[in-house]
Amino acid sequence: MSLLVQQIAARITGDDNAAKAAKIARKCVSSVKSQISAQEANEVDLEDALEAAQEKLDNAQYPTSTFTSGQDYVTGIKLAQARFDEAEEALEVTRDSITYFKALQSRHNGKSAK
Repeated sequence: MSLLVQQIAARITGDDNAAKAAKIARKCVSSVKSQISAQEANEVDLEDALEAAQEKLDNAQYPTSTFTSGQDYVTGIKLAQARFDEAEEALEVTRDSITYFKALQSRHNGKSAK
């Protein structure tokens, strides 16, 4: 019996606690799998967004056309840098989430000594 099922069973009272625990555990495992899959799909999208933000930052820093004023140039860089930073942070948060849920999945799949 998995550690997850045993932990849930230990918290349930009644005659059919093992059956209830197994059902709850299946839902837990399925939910975590779904979360990992969704976050991995999101990770790919965020990697693309980060690449696009990097390209826009490069274009802002190294313009190929004229601009009205130096302030326009600086403002463009600041905006592009902020968007790059946001994209980088979103990707990092998603990767942290994937790591967390994979660790949880590993704990759920662990076996107890019983």
